[in-house]
Amino acid sequence: MHSSANQSVASCRALQDAFGNYVVQYVLELGQTESSRAIMNMLVGNYAELSMQKFSSNVVEKCLKLGGLGAERQIIVQELVASSLLPRLLQDSYGNYVVQSALAISNGPLHQDLVDAIKPFLPSLRGTPHGKRILQKINGKV
Repeated sequence: MHSSANQSVASCRALQDAFGNYVVQYVLELGQTESSRAIMNMLVGNYAELSMQKFSSNVVEKCLKLGGLGAERQIIVQELVASSLLPRLLQDSYGNYVVQSALAISNGPLHQDLVDAIKPFLPSLRGTPHGKRILQKINGKV
């Protein structure tokens, strides 16, 4: 396996660990743009899946909330929009928080793309607590 692929697999394992995810979050919080960018780039292609897991979802949310890394954050939102897992994310007890964060940090055409991707699932969201929060974010009430 290629070394960057090895790093990506190791990173994903660390994110899913009860303690490893805190280490990754700590590195992200250091404010070292290149380190944060490297972590975020290693996770590309895995954001939707990681969003539905207890520990790694916290890291995905942290990545979305990082300042100064707009291009990387845009990639995360684009990945969520394009994911076949989006319907599950909307209903998932961890993934819905990632979607809420994506709605909160996105703007312009990217935000509209995310809203448009969610719209087909609005009827199924109305009756769930997670869905109601997402609807509030879409409607700008929160």
